[in-house]
Amino acid sequence: MNTIIDLQILADHPEALAKVTEALARVYFDNVLDKRFDIAPINEAYLKAFRLCPNYRLHFIGKPGFEKYKQLIPELAEITSLPYPPQLVQ
Repeated sequence: MNTIIDLQILADHPEALAKVTEALARVYFDNVLDKRFDIAPINEAYLKAFRLCPNYRLHFIGKPGFEKYKQLIPELAEITSLPYPPQLVQ
C-alpha cells in the first residue's frame, strides 16, 4: 500500500518535519549502495524533505534521545547542509 504525504503540512511543526527528514536520511543512507533496492523513491522523498528542512539535526540538539547530535556545531551543520551541484558527487 502506498500513501502520498505532502511534507509541507509539517511546515508549522519543525520538530516533526526534522524527525521525518532524519528517518528518510537513515533509510536512504542505509540502502544507497545496495543495488538490489530501488533507491529512486526514497531518494526523491529524502531530497524533498531535505529541501524543506536542511538543518534537521539542529532541532535535536540538547533533546533527550538525540545524544548523537550533542557535539554538533550549529554553524558547521548549516554549512554542510547547503545544497551542492549533483555533478560534483562521484
